Amino acid sequence: MTDIGKEQFFWIVAGMLEAGRLTITAPPDQPLLITHCEHEMPKSVARTCAQWHVSVPGSIYVARCRT
Repeated sequence: MTDIGKEQFFWIVAGMLEAGRLTITAPPDQPLLITHCEHEMPKSVARTCAQWHVSVPGSIYVARCRT
C-alpha cells in the first residue's frame, strides 16, 4: 500500500470485491490467464486460483512473482 497509496489501494480492493460478487455461468470464449504471486494476501488466493484453473479447460495458470 505504501507504493500505490491509500486511494489506489481502495479502488483495487473495491474492484476485487465487486468481481467476487459476479456469477460466471459459462467458461470464457477467449484465452484465460490465471496468475498470482507467492506474496498474495490472503493466502487462500493461491488455492482458489489453482481450483479455478482446473475448472476452466484451456486456461493457463502461472504462480510466481518477480521481486
